[in-house]
Amino acid sequence: MANRVAVTIIEEGYRNVRVSVAGVLDTANLSAQTVLTLANCTNNDPMAKGTLTSFALKRAQYAVQSPLNVVIDWHATANQLMVALCDSNELDFQPSGNLQPSDTAAAGFNGTVELATFGWAGTLTFDVILDLIKIYK
Repeated sequence: MANRVAVTIIEEGYRNVRVSVAGVLDTANLSAQTVLTLANCTNNDPMAKGTLTSFALKRAQYAVQSPLNVVIDWHATANQLMVALCDSNELDFQPSGNLQPSDTAAAGFNGTVELATFGWAGTLTFDVILDLIKIYK
């Protein structure tokens, strides 16, 4: 059997996007699996002052089977770390103003959200739900 990963956009509005990523890894770690691109978002705000350029992380809910680790990045020539996840929990970044990319002008930055795994050892599973906010500029 091969690794299986399912990415589902659960909800998409003018401002928010909710994405679910579920995986069963029985072969190897994942490297740079695309979770969400700007092109995946079609319900964008027609009144926005600018175009959709990226996403901010509002909340992450996750269950990651040990010893696996899941890393979520913003794509760039040198990816920008969004969050690293292990075990199960919920991270809420709303009280601090949401988690935003540190450098949208970085070489190769395109707003894409990617997922990779580390620590694969046998058949392991993960489930991640990301609540993201669309950034228009």
